[in-house]
Amino acid sequence: LSMSNKRFSNHLGSEPSNSQKKRKPSDDANDIFHLFISKGGFKYNQKDEQYTGDGMLLKKHIETLALIDKQQFDQFKSSLKTLLLNNDKLKSLLKPCSSTIQSIIGGESLLKILLGVEAIQPFIIDILMDRLPEFLSEENESDGTLSDNIPKLILSQLRWLDRVVDGKKLSQKLTEIIGYCQPFMQCELISFIPEIIDDSSHNDVVIFLKDLLCESSELTVPILDALSNLNIEPDLQEQVREVVLKMLNSAKIDDLPVILRFLLQSVTTIESIQKVINGIRTELDFHSLSLSTQTNKGKGKQPKTGETLALDALRSGFQFQKELTNVFLKEINNIEAEDKHTTIDLCLLIILYSMANHKKAAELTLKRKITKGHFTRNLLKNCFNTHKEALLQFFSSIINLADSSLRSTNVQMKQFGSSIYELMFTVFDEKFHRQELLSSLMTHIGSGSPIEIDCSMDVLLKLVEGKTVHTLRPFVSFIKGILDYLEGLSEDQIRKAYKVFSTLEYQQRGEKEVDHDDLSIIVRKQLSHPSMKYKRIGIIGATAMIRALGESKEQQKALIDLLTNSCKRLEASFAFMCDELATVVREKNIHRDNLEDLKEEAEGSFIEAVCTNIEQSEIESDETLWMNLYGLKAPTKISIFSLLAKPETRDQLLRMCPNFSLLHNCYLSLNLPLKSIDGLLGSPVELFPPGQLEGFEQLSHIQQEKICLGLFHAINWFREVLNGFSSDDHNLKTKEKILTRVENIIVLEEHLNGCLGVYTKFTPPCLPESEPTKIKSGRGRSKITSNKTSGRPKSNKRISEDAEETENLYEVKEKEGEKKEKRGSKHTETSHVSAIKHTFRELELETAFILTYSFENKKDASFFKPPILHWLLEDLNSKLNTLFSVPKKGPFGMMTLASAQPRLGLLERSPLEAIAKLVPVFAKLCAHLSNIVNTLSSNSCDDVEDIHELQSLSHLTPSASLIFSCLEKVISYEPLLLPQNVSLLKEFLLAITTEQAAGEEDERSTLDALVNDAFTYFECLGQTLNKLETSLPLINFLSALVRCLPDSHKASLPQLRARLSDRAGFLLQNDWPGSRIKSECIKVLLQIHIRESKEPLELIGTLMTRSFPKVYKNSNNVTSDEDDEKHDYLTLTLSTFPLYFKVILQELVTAFSNLNPDNSRTKKKISIQLIDMSISVVLFHGLVEFTKYIDQTKILAATLRWGRQFIELFIKHALPFLAEHFHDNQHDIINMISRLQLSTRTLQILCAHGKVTQDQVLVPLIPLVKRALETLIYKVKVMFETNNCLDAFRIGNLRHKNLRGQYVDTQSQQSREYAEASRVHIKEEKPEEEGEEEEADVNEEEMIDINEEETLDVGLADEFA
Repeated sequence: LSMSNKRFSNHLGSEPSNSQKKRKPSDDANDIFHLFISKGGFKYNQKDEQYTGDGMLLKKHIETLALIDKQQFDQFKSSLKTLLLNNDKLKSLLKPCSSTIQSIIGGESLLKILLGVEAIQPFIIDILMDRLPEFLSEENESDGTLSDNIPKLILSQLRWLDRVVDGKKLSQKLTEIIGYCQPFMQCELISFIPEIIDDSSHNDVVIFLKDLLCESSELTVPILDALSNLNIEPDLQEQVREVVLKMLNSAKIDDLPVILRFLLQSVTTIESIQKVINGIRTELDFHSLSLSTQTNKGKGKQPKTGETLALDALRSGFQFQKELTNVFLKEINNIEAEDKHTTIDLCLLIILYSMANHKKAAELTLKRKITKGHFTRNLLKNCFNTHKEALLQFFSSIINLADSSLRSTNVQMKQFGSSIYELMFTVFDEKFHRQELLSSLMTHIGSGSPIEIDCSMDVLLKLVEGKTVHTLRPFVSFIKGILDYLEGLSEDQIRKAYKVFSTLEYQQRGEKEVDHDDLSIIVRKQLSHPSMKYKRIGIIGATAMIRALGESKEQQKALIDLLTNSCKRLEASFAFMCDELATVVREKNIHRDNLEDLKEEAEGSFIEAVCTNIEQSEIESDETLWMNLYGLKAPTKISIFSLLAKPETRDQLLRMCPNFSLLHNCYLSLNLPLKSIDGLLGSPVELFPPGQLEGFEQLSHIQQEKICLGLFHAINWFREVLNGFSSDDHNLKTKEKILTRVENIIVLEEHLNGCLGVYTKFTPPCLPESEPTKIKSGRGRSKITSNKTSGRPKSNKRISEDAEETENLYEVKEKEGEKKEKRGSKHTETSHVSAIKHTFRELELETAFILTYSFENKKDASFFKPPILHWLLEDLNSKLNTLFSVPKKGPFGMMTLASAQPRLGLLERSPLEAIAKLVPVFAKLCAHLSNIVNTLSSNSCDDVEDIHELQSLSHLTPSASLIFSCLEKVISYEPLLLPQNVSLLKEFLLAITTEQAAGEEDERSTLDALVNDAFTYFECLGQTLNKLETSLPLINFLSALVRCLPDSHKASLPQLRARLSDRAGFLLQNDWPGSRIKSECIKVLLQIHIRESKEPLELIGTLMTRSFPKVYKNSNNVTSDEDDEKHDYLTLTLSTFPLYFKVILQELVTAFSNLNPDNSRTKKKISIQLIDMSISVVLFHGLVEFTKYIDQTKILAATLRWGRQFIELFIKHALPFLAEHFHDNQHDIINMISRLQLSTRTLQILCAHGKVTQDQVLVPLIPLVKRALETLIYKVKVMFETNNCLDAFRIGNLRHKNLRGQYVDTQSQQSREYAEASRVHIKEEKPEEEGEEEEADVNEEEMIDINEEETLDVGLADEFA
């Protein structure tokens, strides 16, 4: 080595030759450099311009040279610098080398090998950094490329170095270059930063990139990519995150995926996750960017847009970070205002719904927000319109969401699902997507569930009736597949189906003939079918076609003629046709000329069928004329009994009411006065002589059947008369006649009820598709049964217990007088008529306006007789039940309606439309209620001796209950409480409080003021009325009134809830002499009393400590000098104690579940939460301990059932909270669990008692209780072990005890003695030894099973005492 160095020095010191003088300095440097590297085993191939050699040997050679000869090393550096300053030589140095040892080097450049030498690395980096800006020429900016890619090659040499000698200087050089180079080059340089700089320089680079991010939005993507690969300190990370969050509302849509991915990947704590989630919700807005994405349409598969990629980034973030999902759902659930939700909230929930691991949580959140009205149709519409392209990838998930919503029992969920279908069909205009939507709707129609079918049909109707009808035409043949399901559909559903068919077939098609299209052919076949079932379907189809044809005179005329010719031979089909045509006439969808012809035909057929002229002499002598309001001036009579006399004319009575319905609807549609037919209002009906009712039992069965049929048709006729004339403006005489007809109906129903009690084989003349109601006789008395089932039969063993619970539990020992017997006899006789009431003619909604009649010089209360008022209120209550019918779960998960199929007249209006129409009626109901209260307070029933007056007054209290029930049904209707229907809710509240409120209208315009006024008014009415029969309907109405206020109304809501609780408590504390309270009434009152109180736990404690012990003392005849008075709750007796116990235990579990401890609470709130938990555990222990004194099966079963739920809630909610705060509250938590252990011991004893006694009620509950207790044991053990507190935990054996606290040696030997000893009579005292045993066994363990298995004992160690 020394000899070579000497020769090298001589060469440098010799005089140059002529050839050498012509050489360039770079050539000399090149020779010197090659001579140096040749000593390290490297050679340069001039032909290939490539270096070859072993890199490891070269590194060692240069390192040795740097250590031995500094002068030679400086000469090497000088030659290397000269080469680096030459572009051609630099390119050669940047090219990969061919190594002799492929496994070691593998294609690294010579410059990369030299950078691995620490002695020369800073020298090379300085030269490269100085030369790098030279290659950033402006001429390359246009195409985005670099000349020979030298900058990229230079930067690639600096990547992934084993060690950077001066990393800080390198980072400064890079940041300086980035600061003044062109933007397109800045992106390239920034992308290399994470691979070049070392860890010590990361913070400086992050600060530089953060500032650069604020200055230039064009560099967002490369900067965020670089930041994602750098190690950033938490404080600096927070600053970067805040900068990025501010960019969300102004960033380019193509940059959003990178921004969102960075934000979701940078969060590590709960606080940071909350900030990111809130920032995404508030700052991210695609609305301004949606226009650019909507223009990218095409038939082929399009590349993903920036918005689609952004949602993909959100999806991947939520999928791989569970905490993100939890925080987001929590934030969404905490929002209680509709206007605070954005479309991105709905998009994120749809994304979560599409993922299997988050689907259930997202579905629960969606259901909660939809039910509360926070997610509205407008929000859904904006979401679909704004994020159409991005949501395409979740199309199948959205359909699944719509399917599940449509199957829900909740009204808002069904409306939400329907809106999804409707909006998706409008927004997603591709044929494939629309066919998928229709296919899903067809699946629901064929499911057999009435609720699903109705909702699907409603969606199709909205699409047909809206602007999208032309988009459905390509799918007509597909939609006609519904024809295959017609036999399984109800008539209302068939009407909707035919309305869809006829609208698609005939609208916007001009004067096309309807004789030869598919729909008309199907309808003709159905009309000509001999079966009444198919004929009815054909009638529905034909009327739907008439409705769709509109003003097409000739086509409508042909269809009407077809209908009448097909139905005139069969009375039942003709009657049904009249009802269907009356609906079309009412909608004014028939041409006026056709309507006049139809009126003449209806009038002629009606007069010919049932009307007969009568003379004055006939009126005076004929006893068969009933209820004549015209006296001797009556022009006609309604011949009912004469038609019943002949079998061939009996069926003509079926067309009487439908024919008149068609007739008066034609008059109304033609705007003709009803004077020409108002003679029918007071015309008598021809029936049987009144004397036959007295000897009804002696008549033959044929005569009895005729009388029953005559009364039935007479009732139907008068009901249809009310439909015809109640909607018209009448004078005083007409109103009096209408009320007289109501009274006539009541009388006829009483007569029919008496006849049905004797003739039990009567079958109402129902139409063929419905099952007739039959009257069956029992032992000793007649009994009516309808086609409704009463549920599963119960075993004989449980009948007595169930009867004891459902029968009246509280009654004051007072004999009932004769007046009370007379008062109650009237209501018990109406059971026969009520069984067939659904077969009577429907009273239209307009008949409710009879309640609004006012009369000059007459008071409403005196003119509206109590029976009339009660009958009208019963009918209104029945209408509201039908309108607001709630679906119930049927067999196999199918949904059915709670009531029978809605009647035809009520189907014409939605519930909200009916409420809006009936607002004046509800206002008048309050006036009637005031009159009832005044009448009852002025006339006591005990002072009335006249039997008729007493029976009349007996209707007032039930009428008041019906008024409360009607108002409660309206205010409890969930869609009425939605934000979009607040105006209607205010109108309703204003109507029922206008006459009583003294404030100005402006002051009462808010919802809070209206609710407060209504609550105050009806609360005062209840105090004045003070009747047991009205207490439950009133308290239900007040409770519904409080619920209509959202939780955001924190000012008035607590006060109203407290007043409601006090009112329920007053009813429970009242003595109610002479009355009996049913268990359901006590249950509802007690639940409201506890649930609506300010402090439910405090109230439960008061009941336990004051009222329960007094019941026990009174039952055992124990008296004390200090406390000799009765307890406050007079409805709490020994017989009602099990019900009280069950409800209080249930409400304790509810109150404990409402605590819902939060992990991110302040220290003060943590203390309050611990106190509430401790109180709940103490109360639970006190309730469980009552099983030692009163061991009725009901109490034991309630303790096991609700005790298990309390333990499960403690495990799910309380234990995680206690585990988190165990270190700071160790003593309190151990005391709480120790107290809970006493309760779990008692539960173990109850389980043992149930197993030994083999009680069929207790045995099914034991396995679940055992599992909950065992889970509690091991969860508590894990918590103690985690917090290094196992000294307070000890495993032991718990000896077997019975309910009295006595030890049982072996279960097998003493099971019989134990069973006898455990049946403690309620008057027996608690053994004195029991308290000592409890104290002695503080550290004794609970057992998991009776057979002395290892169990947990949570005892207090000495240091924690």
